[in-house]
This record gives sequence, C-alpha cells and structure tokens, in this order.
Amino acid sequence: MYLSKHLQFILRKRNRKGFALIATVTLMLLLSLICVGLMALATSQIRIADSALLNSEARAQCLLALDMAIGDLQANLGSDQRVSAYSGILDLKTQSNFESGGNTSTSFNPYILGVWNSWDAYLTGKSKLTGLKISETYDAGRSKQFRRWLISAVNETQISDIEGVKGLGQRKQGRVLLLGEGTLGKKFSKDQYIYADLIKTPAKGQNEGYFAWWIGGENQKANISLENEDAKKRGMDESFDTLDTTDVLTIQRLTWNTPRPETGDIEGLKDLPSKPGERARILSLNTLPLVMSSTQDGHPYYFDVTTSSITLPVNVKTGGLKQDLNLLLNKQNLASTEFARRSSSDSPLFDDSSVQKGTEPNMPIGSWQVMHSWYHLWPGAQGNTQDAPRTISLIGNMNTAYTRLSGNELPSGNESLLDNKTLLEEGDSKAGYTRTPVILGFFQTFGLVTEPWKMSDSEPKEQLYQLKMCFSPMFLWWNPYNVPMRIHTDQLYSHSVPYKSFWLQSYSIQGAANVPDWKYNWSTYAMTMGTGAASLGMDYANYFRKSLTGNDDLIFAPGEIILFTHAQSFKQVDYNGIANNPWAEGYHPQAVAGYRAHFYARENGYDKEHQCRKSVIDTGKFYLRLRLGKNQGGSYQTDGDWFAPGRNEAITLYDGYGGMKIIGGVRGTDKYLWSPQRFILGWYDPADTGLDTTFCDEITNNARWSTQNDIQNNPDAPFFIAAAGIGPKTAGVLDTRIYQTDYRAKTWQHSSPAFWGSMLILPDEQRRQYHPYQLATLPAGTGMSMCPVQSIGRNGTLGVTQDGEQASFASVLELPVHPPFSLAGFAGMRLTPGWFDTSGVYQATMRRQQYQSGVPGVGIGNSFADPAIPADQVYQYNKSNIPGLSMCGRIFDDFFDHGFLINDALWDRFFCSSISDMPQSVSSASVRKAEDVAREFFKDGKRLPVRRYIKAQTGIKDDDILKDVLSDEGWKGIAQYILIDGGFNINSTSVNAWYALLQGLQNRKLVGRNGDSLAIVEPNKKQDDVVFSRFGTSTTTKSLESFGSYDPMKGADFRGKGAYLTAWGEVRKLSSDQLRKLAEQIVVQVKKRGPFLNMADFVNRRLDAKDTASSLAGTLQAAIDATDINSMFNRATVPSTKGDLYKFPEAENGSVHTAAPGYLVQSDILSSIGNVLTVRDDTFTIRAYGCVKDKSGKRILSQAWCEATVQRCIEYVDSANNVEELPYKDDGTRTENMTDVNIAFGRKFRIVSFRWLDAAEV
Repeated sequence: MYLSKHLQFILRKRNRKGFALIATVTLMLLLSLICVGLMALATSQIRIADSALLNSEARAQCLLALDMAIGDLQANLGSDQRVSAYSGILDLKTQSNFESGGNTSTSFNPYILGVWNSWDAYLTGKSKLTGLKISETYDAGRSKQFRRWLISAVNETQISDIEGVKGLGQRKQGRVLLLGEGTLGKKFSKDQYIYADLIKTPAKGQNEGYFAWWIGGENQKANISLENEDAKKRGMDESFDTLDTTDVLTIQRLTWNTPRPETGDIEGLKDLPSKPGERARILSLNTLPLVMSSTQDGHPYYFDVTTSSITLPVNVKTGGLKQDLNLLLNKQNLASTEFARRSSSDSPLFDDSSVQKGTEPNMPIGSWQVMHSWYHLWPGAQGNTQDAPRTISLIGNMNTAYTRLSGNELPSGNESLLDNKTLLEEGDSKAGYTRTPVILGFFQTFGLVTEPWKMSDSEPKEQLYQLKMCFSPMFLWWNPYNVPMRIHTDQLYSHSVPYKSFWLQSYSIQGAANVPDWKYNWSTYAMTMGTGAASLGMDYANYFRKSLTGNDDLIFAPGEIILFTHAQSFKQVDYNGIANNPWAEGYHPQAVAGYRAHFYARENGYDKEHQCRKSVIDTGKFYLRLRLGKNQGGSYQTDGDWFAPGRNEAITLYDGYGGMKIIGGVRGTDKYLWSPQRFILGWYDPADTGLDTTFCDEITNNARWSTQNDIQNNPDAPFFIAAAGIGPKTAGVLDTRIYQTDYRAKTWQHSSPAFWGSMLILPDEQRRQYHPYQLATLPAGTGMSMCPVQSIGRNGTLGVTQDGEQASFASVLELPVHPPFSLAGFAGMRLTPGWFDTSGVYQATMRRQQYQSGVPGVGIGNSFADPAIPADQVYQYNKSNIPGLSMCGRIFDDFFDHGFLINDALWDRFFCSSISDMPQSVSSASVRKAEDVAREFFKDGKRLPVRRYIKAQTGIKDDDILKDVLSDEGWKGIAQYILIDGGFNINSTSVNAWYALLQGLQNRKLVGRNGDSLAIVEPNKKQDDVVFSRFGTSTTTKSLESFGSYDPMKGADFRGKGAYLTAWGEVRKLSSDQLRKLAEQIVVQVKKRGPFLNMADFVNRRLDAKDTASSLAGTLQAAIDATDINSMFNRATVPSTKGDLYKFPEAENGSVHTAAPGYLVQSDILSSIGNVLTVRDDTFTIRAYGCVKDKSGKRILSQAWCEATVQRCIEYVDSANNVEELPYKDDGTRTENMTDVNIAFGRKFRIVSFRWLDAAEV
C-alpha cells in the first residue's frame, strides 16, 4: 500500500509521542521508587538510631549496676576485718537430714553472698566493736556479726537482716535472671537460679531505666587453673619447680606445700587435663572445651570450681597484714623483738588479760623461746655438729640426724658434772629445746631366795637356810621423738633404792611368839637404810648402760622403748658405793637380784628361834606378805616425804641426766633442783582404813620360801613373786591387786606420758584416770624367768604387760630435721610452759617440766577439750590434796586450755612464707640461706617451697623489696609482697570444692625414715590416694593402711631395714572415697558452726556450754571423727568414773587411743592446706544487668548483661596510708594516722576482667 509522504510523517509523529509518555511514566515510577526507598531508608536509620540509643542506655544501666556492686563491695568487704560466706551456710536450720552428706536444696537460695564482721579480739575476750563474748555469737548464722547480703534489692532492710535471705535470689515478679541455664546448665536445679531485684534509676525521661546485680565469692571454690609447676622454668631449678621429683630434699621442702586441687570424680570434670601447662590454658570456665575431650551444656559445677581466686595474707582479727613466722624464728635470737625473754619468764605465746593468771603468775602460756629453740633443731641450724653429751641442734645431717640429751651447751671439761638445774631450770639463753628420754615405767620386783647356809661341824646336821627377799628395780625408758636418741654412757641415772621409792611393810613372823604380823617397815630390822649386812644400802644411784662394761652409747631408735634391768646381782660389798651396779639393756634372768633383805637368817649364824631348817621351811611356815605402807612409822622417810611434804605414801622416783655426784642437803633439798623428772604418785589414801593395800601374799603370789626343786636357791636370780611401781595408762588393768580398775583415759589427747608426768596426791577416781601414769601391782609368775614386764630382746612394750599394747616403738613428739613451713607444722612441739621465775625455792624444775594440766598431747593446729575444764572456759582451778607448801605450789591445780589459747594467738596473726634458712643437702649439714631463697623468688622468678605464694605486683624495685624483706623487721611487712594463688575460704559450703582441695594432696609426697636414711613415703601408692603424717619427717615409709587392717593393741611391723618389732605408725593413707566423705562432714561442721569469724574460730573448739558437742574439738577434727577414718582405734573406750575433777565429762568419752600416732588429727591435714586457708573472699564475680523500659514499665525496650572479675588489692583506698599500717591498735582504739576513708573502705578493688554477655549465656 502506498502512503503519501504527509501521511507517513503523521504516522511517525504519533509514534514519537507515545514513547515519551511511556518514558515519562517509567521515570515517574522510578522516582517514586527512589522516594519510597529513601523514605524507608530514612525510617530504618531512625529506627537503628533509636535501637542503638536504647542499647547504649541499657548498657549504661548495666555498668551502673556494676558500679553499684563494686561500691557495695568496697563498703562492706574492703576492710580486712570482714568475713564472707554464701547463704547456704544457713541451710542446716532447715535441713534436718543434711548429715547424710552432699549438698542439699534449701527453702531459700543458697548462693547469696553475705558479709559478717570478723571477731576482733581473742576468743577469750570481748569484741572491741560490740562488747559481746564469743559465745554470744553462737546462734545460727552468727547473726550478731552479720552486715549485709550482696545482691540488689528494693528493700534495703531485707538485705541488712540475716533472715532477709529467705526472700532473696528466687524467681519473683520485678526480678531478673542473672545466673540460669545458660551458665549453670540444664541439670542444675532451677530453684537455685539467681534472680535479683530490678532497681529503678531515679531519673526522668521518655523511658525508664532499671538495673540489678549479684556478687559471688570465688575463694569459696577450688581453683582448677593452677599448675603444680611452671613448665617454662622446669629446667631452671628442678628442686623448686617439679612435684614429680624423686629427690628427697625437694620432697621434704615441699611437705607443707598445697598442690593444685584435683577434681577426681566431680561430674563433668573427670577428664580435666593433668599434664604441665594444660591447666594454665583454662582462662575461664567457658574455655574448658579447649582442654577437655568431653563437653556438656552449661557449668553445673559453677559454684564448686573457679579459674581465678587470689587471697591477701591479712589478719582478719585486728586488720593489717599477717606477719611471717618463718622470718621471725629464723633470727639468731628474739632479743630485738617484742618476744624477747622477760625478767621473770619466757615470752608467752599467748598473753592477754582476758584469761586470769594461775597460782604461779609468772608461768607463760607457751614460750617463744621454746618455739625458737625447737625451730632451730635441724642439723646445721646452729652450726653445731659437735658430738658432745648435750648439743643445741640435732647432730649429723638429715639422713643421719639424731639427738643427744637436752639442749644445753656444755663448758669444756665440765660435761660430767653439769647439773640439771642449769640444764632444765634456769632459762639459760644458751639452752636449747629440752629433750631427754622419758621413764615409761618403773617397777620394783620382789623375789624370794632360799640360800643354803654353809654348815659347820657344830651346827645341826639338817641343812639350814638364809631366807631373803630381793628387790630388783626395772625400768622402761622411752624415746618419744621421731629421730634417734644417743646418750653417752654414764649420762643417764636414777636413784632407786627401795626405801626411797615407796613405803613398804611386810607381814612376817614376830620374834618369840611366832605370830605372823605386819612387822617390818623401812625403819626396822631387815629393811633399814645403811651399809650393814641386814640393811639395804645407802641412797646412791646407778647409771644406765648399753652393757655392763664398755663405753658404747645408748641408742634409742625413733619411738623406741628399752627395758633396763641389773646385769649383775648387787653384792653386799657394793651397798655403800656409787653406781656400782648399773642397769643394762634387756632382761637378764640370771643376774637380776638387786638389794637383799635378810628376813630369817643372820650373818653370824642360823636363827635358832625361827628354826630355818629344810623340814620346817617346806611346811610353808615361812611366807611373806607385802603391802604399801599405811603411815610413816619410823625415822626413815621416802623421797615422797621430801618432794611432796608429809606424804610418805607417794611412790617417788628421782632421776637425772649428765654426771652424777653425791647429793646432800637437809631433807634432800638439793634433789629438788637436780631432778627434772620425778614420779610423785600418791595413788591411795593411807587414812582410808578400809583400803587393803596388800599386793603380795602367800596364796595369790605363792610367796612362800621353799627348798623344793631348787627353784629359790640362786642368790643372783630370785624367785619372783610380785612387782609394784608405776606404769603408763595402757593395759586395761595394771593394778591387779589393790584397786583392780581400768583407769585408762584419753592419754594421748590430754595426759601424754611424753611430758614426764605430774604430781598426784590423795586423788579421787577421776584424778587417777586423768593422770598419765598409774599404780602398777603386777603378778610375777612362777620364777626367775617370768619377768613381770613384757619384753622381747632389749625392748619393752608400750602396754607393759601382755594385756597392753604390744608396740615397742611409738613416736609422739617431733624434733624437726627441716624447719616447718606451716603453722600446723609445729604440732609436734610440746606446749608445756617454758622458763619462769617460781614463787618457791623448791620443786622449780618439776613445776616447769612436769606441769601438764590442760597441756594437749598434740600441739598447734589441734583443739581437743580437756575434761577438767568447763566446756565454755579455758581456765579452771581444780583444788587437789597436794600440800600447799611453797616447795610444792598449787600449779598442778591450774588447768589451762593451752592448745586453744596458743592457736588463738597464732593462726590469725602469722603465716609461714617458707623463706628461711634450711638444709642444703640430706647428706651434709650445709645450709641454704634465707637470703638466697628470697632473692630467687623476688628477683629471679623462682617458686618458693610453698608454691601457692606468688609475687605481688607492687611497682617497687626488686632490690628494694629484698632490702625490706631481709631487714631486721622484715617479718612484719613481707606479706605486702606476697599473694596466695587459689586461696580457699573455709566458709565454703561446697562439698565438691572441699573434696577437690583435699584430693589435690594426691600430688604431695612425704619423706620418712627407712633404716638409716630418708626415703619417699608410700612411693607405690595409687594415684588418687592421699597420705598424711603427724610429723614433717615421718618415722616410717609405710602407712597403716598398707597392712590391710590395723589394731593399736598390736601395732604393725613396718620398719623395713631395721626389722624392728611392732610399732605405732603415724602415717595414714586415705582413698578418694574417704576424702569425699570427709568433705561432706566438713561442710556439715561449717554449716553447724559457721561462718567462722577468724581462723582461730575455725581451728579451735567452741566455748559453748549449751551445744557441748561443738565444744569437744575443732572443726576439722569433728568432721574427721564423724567418718570411719579412725574407726580402727575404737577397740577400747574410756570407762566412766566418779569424782570432782571433770567439769566437762563428755570430753573424756571415746577411744582411749584418741590422738595416738596413726589417729588422724586435724593438724595432719592443716599442715598441708593451712597456708591457703582464709575466712573471706578477696576475688569476686559480679553479674550485672541493665534495661530500658517504656513509660508504662511493662515492656522492655533494651537490656544488657555483663560479668566482671574484681580483685581486692593490697593498697588502701586512700594512699595516705602505707599498706602495712594497722587500722586499730591492740586495745581496739583507732590508729592515729589512719584516714577516715581507709577506716571506712579499707583496701582497693580492681576489675581484672570484663565481658558482655548474651542472653543465652546467662
């Protein structure tokens, strides 16, 4: 079709107009889309800006909560004198079945942290802050000392009231979750999730702000990030950086170290890595999957373990830093310190007016001088290796260490005559720690001799005889220490002439009437003092020797008991001599006749009147009865009359150490000064006319002279008929004739025979029971070979007879071969008083050395109630029948709870840094100096023997630190440079935490004696077994458990190289199951008694007359005794008795072997964990929350969570005061220079880690 050009143009034009429209429309659409997009973008940006603003506001609220929490910490826990614990410590009130073990659910949330004021005085005094007595704080939860719960709460009154916790932490309206499933896991009880009150921010605006917070204590958990060694420094010094060493010296140094906790069977932590360096990778609980093969949802063990817990070594009782006992005692002497010896006494360990003085006002409770001497006993400590009769320190080296007599330095040339007054009485500044063997038993054995008379032609043809009674003294000497004791020959002696030992009467035929009657006593024919044929000899002594002749040393192995008897018969010609018939080791059946009394014969011919013919003798006419004398009845007096005036009935034994010379003086007054150990046992009342004291007669003892079978015809070996004397409280009945009563007591707890014994006059039954020794009247069997004392070879037994403990070795006291690095490491030191100026001239030595009224058998770190002291008291005067003359004094009637008081004085004020002189080698007496130990720690970065101590970052130059630490008063301020890594709060109620702490001791090794050298204890034990020992250096390398079963009546044969007889061992080995049960019972006690207001409150028993169960023993001991750990010692229990001595009779109930070697006591545990224990938290976790709500307060617009770890620091808030300054004086008044700020807020807190949390992590 053809179109004209015009039409074609028109058509083209129309097409062009349509395109423009489309383009325009399209463009408009594009512009519209752009506008819509821009509007949407603008709206989005506005919304984003609003959200960011709300998030910022929520985080600001969260940080405000954190600030409020830190402020609460600063105000309530900044001061040193504060205690902290979780609210779970109160749940015993609501959980009657808790003692079945394990953690429990409660009617309130158990994880609210509370704060209490510490106890700021001695436990025997009144609080300087409140004026209360400690017993007034014994209500549940110690409410009178309570300050505040550390959690946000709308009601301020609620968090200031201890009962307010019942409404805290649980899920309620107006609260927010701070610890829930995201942290604790699904298995954790939802009832114990942490909810905190939302606090509205007091500010006006379009929206409303809220915040909440909760504080947790990290020191109540076991720190699982600790390393036992520094892997990087392993090669620098193996002796200080490895626990897997087999070097004995290294192991000895680490005895008091606390290895890292081990989680054992804790659910979720069983495969925690153990290789060096792997634990250090655990930066937080959230990093556990990096080091563990198994993972789980959340952390159900959140309240059991931690990765951050630092403790400051501060004194919570008085405020200020603890002081270093190691540096203090390491001094050459204490003259420049506040503990210098006083003019009238040693410086007492406990010295406070809250406890009244006894009858001897100068008597110290404990002695700093004694402790100083004991600390310096280890070989090389005094540079004294001279093998003299007496030395200050132990002789030899660690492998061969032994002791000589006492600790006095002897002038050259006068060794043989140094008297015991100088040795033990005067408080000589050169004297060391007193140490001698102890008489465990003394017996006069009685025998008959029917000796044929040498007939002459003018005498009757029938054979005539001399009928004699022989006295044979026998002794059991005991080395109670954990090291050997060597005594030069003729340095140990005793006066044992019978008429000086005890008053005796014999029942024999009267002259012409031939009537038997109580005829002879010490002042009449046949039994008088003198040198004639019919007399018993003069009052001279004899030495103890290894053998009859020779100069070999007496050598006692650790704990060894040796029997001594005459090695030759005492001849008449020797009666007037000194030391003519020494006693030798062992029983000598052919030569044991001692002094002989001629009863029915005269030296100048036969006795016609008594017709001592064979035919008459064998009719049984001539017999003998013996009884303990009723009265003096003559001019000759026993030593009992001198030592206990007017009391001849007292069995008395006088002995001495060193050279012997004739002792004169009116009434034997010189003896008062010379003898450090005397038995003065007035067991019975001679005025009791109904008491028959006959212990030998013709029927029971077959005490008849006879010529038949020639069994009585040897004048050197008598036919034994009886024995009388003194023995220890071991066998059930040692007195088989007079009282026939079991007088056993808790001897090893409160009346140890290792302390030499105490005076006893006219006692009642309870006083007889309390005393460490008792009257012994033993049957002697049927002849010379039937020794009344059980013996094997040279050894006697602890139980004396076959009915008692058949152990020949028992170590109950320690002489350290290495200085201890723990307060409980001093447990083996006697707590008897040191030197003091007495009120009377006589009995001075005895009163100082033999006083033990209230002195515990186990020392520092233990607290057992004494039955003679009321449950709520530490002193009791128990009037006895001891004569009240000046030469005797009333000191034996003064009963102090010495262990309690000394614990109170030490456990809060002091710690042991382990910076001290110490042995450099086990095979020489070389010394590693304290200066070297300090330099390597503060400058070279090496570890201390107590590994848990770490250097504080102070900004002070290392050289300046060293100069300060090693200065004369460095012991006072060293704590400012040391922190405790993994310090553990004893108020923890986590069974798992306590279990992990104890289980960590599986990595601790101990050193014991194996023959003549030291070796590792139980080297092949199971990995998770834990060994404990009474001593820093054990007497054995085997535990009681290694024998399968143990009976204290039989002991155990475990001495190894020496092949010794049976012994009591002090090493125990506990399994993981036993440790778990112990941890459960510890928590029971924590909830019963806690929170503990200071360390002494934890270590000591309570002073509570109402709840006497808590007054029986310290916390750990009560927990131990609630398990079956010591069940093997329950074979024999203390019988009940009547009398007026026991003011707390419940304290005497229980096993007679309580606290004996092998019986686990709390010092055995504290020696290894005591250095890391505290009563407060210093490291905290804060969970904080903030949110923004709309105006209605119902809708949350934004919220945030954060978590911070906060550490209390050594510096005060106000730097005007130095870190070592004390806030208060001893009298409770404020220190003048301490600023108001520091009084109110104490030491600084710092945030050491921080992170924001997602909701899922909560």
